[in-house]
Amino acid sequence: MRETKTILLINDHIHFGGGGDAALQFEKRHLENLGFEVICIGFGEEEIIKHPFYVIAIPSNPKIEKLSKFFFSGNIEKKFTELIKKIKPDLIHIHLISKFPLSVYNSPALKKLPVIQTLHGPNLFCSTSWGGLKSSGSCELRSGIKCFTRGCTNAASAFLYWQMQEKYWKSLNNTIDLFHCPSLNIFNSAKRLGFKNSTYIPLAIDEVFLEVPIPKKIERPTLLYVGAMAEQKGVQFLLPALKKIKKSFPNILLRLAGRGLMLPKLKKESVDLNLEENIEFLGFVPHEEIREFYLSGNIFLMPSIWQEQFGLVGPEALACEVPCIGSNVGGIPEWLRHNENGFLVPPQEIDPLVEAIVDLLSNHQKRIAFGQNGRKMVLKEFGPDLYKNNIEEMIKSLL
Repeated sequence: MRETKTILLINDHIHFGGGGDAALQFEKRHLENLGFEVICIGFGEEEIIKHPFYVIAIPSNPKIEKLSKFFFSGNIEKKFTELIKKIKPDLIHIHLISKFPLSVYNSPALKKLPVIQTLHGPNLFCSTSWGGLKSSGSCELRSGIKCFTRGCTNAASAFLYWQMQEKYWKSLNNTIDLFHCPSLNIFNSAKRLGFKNSTYIPLAIDEVFLEVPIPKKIERPTLLYVGAMAEQKGVQFLLPALKKIKKSFPNILLRLAGRGLMLPKLKKESVDLNLEENIEFLGFVPHEEIREFYLSGNIFLMPSIWQEQFGLVGPEALACEVPCIGSNVGGIPEWLRHNENGFLVPPQEIDPLVEAIVDLLSNHQKRIAFGQNGRKMVLKEFGPDLYKNNIEEMIKSLL
């Protein structure tokens, strides 16, 4: 009989991109330290069968790939099921699956094993995969005609997501033994939507952020952003805000770390707004360098317009004693305490964002106090040891 238990982690990909990927990598390291064998399955352009990382090749034709998402792919399901039979895991932990949900959740292999699903976002319940993109209010989630009438997506997309959701909705409670919710926001949504087997376990900062931050000399007032260059992250509001902030702080600097479809547009806009000297486009910053990035600025910005379920980069910045200004949406208010470690501002509104930034830049002592408050709070509530214990308990409860 095999003594070492095998945990299978499933994600859209196996490369390290931050956010939910950071949670997966954190879990992988910890489970390995506990003596588990940890294997990962992801999806990519070419098939890789290399223990302990397996990549299932996606269709080379983008149209076929899209159809495979909404109408099931027998080939993807077959390879996925064969891999599970080959790996023979004792437990499966699914993280983010947005590319081929029907092929994964309908696999008969899942129904024979204990399965955990971490809800990194509302992608299982939303036609945009993000939630609340076209309004500043929250969304009750679950795809339907409202997704079209509210202007969040077109009629075709609303229909496709609705019919896809209907195909796996009823089986989710039967397939998933435990829904891991990293924020109270998604936990309350999951319960409201009928997923009774849900548990709230917030994410945690990596051990590297336990190191006491040593303040650096920052030559000019510097704002920081890290994340996807995408509409749902609200990055499109930063340049117009920067234009206004420049009136009070002519040498202001905005450092943008990340990549995405909006990057060319943002670079062009920086020229049109005469902000070339006030913006640095850094591209993707590796995880091992991200702490130094946080230490290079005065304020961290998180202008998300989607229902951000936790926003791990915010607590990471706070752990470096960098105060945060973020949108009052999703799970962000669960760690961003207004007027204590930063400011909460309405999403999609430029003037309140500008006012909050100018306020903090103008008050050195407030920035120091907010940063110190933030680090103290993060170490107490979102430290790695607490998360390790919770993850270990969650895994062992199903083995």
